[in-house]
Amino acid sequence: MTDSNTVDLESNKILVVDDDAFMRKTTHAALSGLGFEHVILAEDGVQALEVLENEGADLLLTDIQMPNMNGLELIKIIRTAHSSAPRYLPVVVMTGISDDDTLSSAIALDVNGLLSKPVKPLSVVDKVVQAMSESTLALREIDYYQQVVADLSSLKEKNGATIAADPRASSDKVSSVSLLKLQPDMRLAQGVRHVNGSLLLAANYVLTQRTINRLYELHDNIADEFFLVEDQG
Repeated sequence: MTDSNTVDLESNKILVVDDDAFMRKTTHAALSGLGFEHVILAEDGVQALEVLENEGADLLLTDIQMPNMNGLELIKIIRTAHSSAPRYLPVVVMTGISDDDTLSSAIALDVNGLLSKPVKPLSVVDKVVQAMSESTLALREIDYYQQVVADLSSLKEKNGATIAADPRASSDKVSSVSLLKLQPDMRLAQGVRHVNGSLLLAANYVLTQRTINRLYELHDNIADEFFLVEDQG
């Protein structure tokens, strides 16, 4: 790894969680080939929590569909301070951006990147740099994350996550803005939908910089070019 933006990341400890042995092997090979010196592997969320307890990690790369404890449940435990890892631990989800049943919950849990399978080395570099750069961004309160649906069977029934609304009073003034104009603390006046019609973000959702960054990653899969937001002034 020679890029000046990534060379300092080589010593970071990366935890890769996937129940597929082939995916663990190929992801480990991709990271090692890029110069990452400390890559730890786990088969599911339960093993991942044990690694975080005993060894710690600087970055988490996790699959979502896993037995025993899925990736969303793992991230929720971290974000609600029920693990030994810091709440702000950078998390990259390894999934398909068309997997809309889980995308809304991943976004609501303030993940720091979406990495499509199969893992490509150049994509890994970009996602790692991005995720680590977001580690200093403020998180929401713990109560918010506790309300995010992480059970995969429930998500399929609901066709998207239940996302908590911000308690601030709503405004009756609405503006239509492009993705480039979105700002943290803007409240959505209308839900954001996947191109297949499923809900990614519910109305009344208050944006963070993490959320906006994920919308940039998903822009080709978002139904509308413009977003309706409430004027807070």
